[in-house]
Amino acid sequence: MRQNAIAAALSRDRTRLPHQLTRMEKRAYVARSKVENEVEVSLRPEGRSTIDASTPNLADSTRRHLLDRLGPDDVKALKDIAERLLTRDDGR
Repeated sequence: MRQNAIAAALSRDRTRLPHQLTRMEKRAYVARSKVENEVEVSLRPEGRSTIDASTPNLADSTRRHLLDRLGPDDVKALKDIAERLLTRDDGR
């Protein structure tokens, strides 16, 4: 994926992303290459395994610290809000 596209998708400042990617590249999580006046970023196997290893902990923490503390009506409201945010382009 192009570096500018990553910045846009994450709503990150384009000037801060290279610093983060440099740290990730040093840990062998990503690889960067110059392509047509841009930078292309690809996920390396070490990055994929780190993501895969963190997913169960993230899901458990989300459930324990958020969902388990909400009542059924709150969970439904949160789900409705998330679905609305994911399906609307105008932000309203």
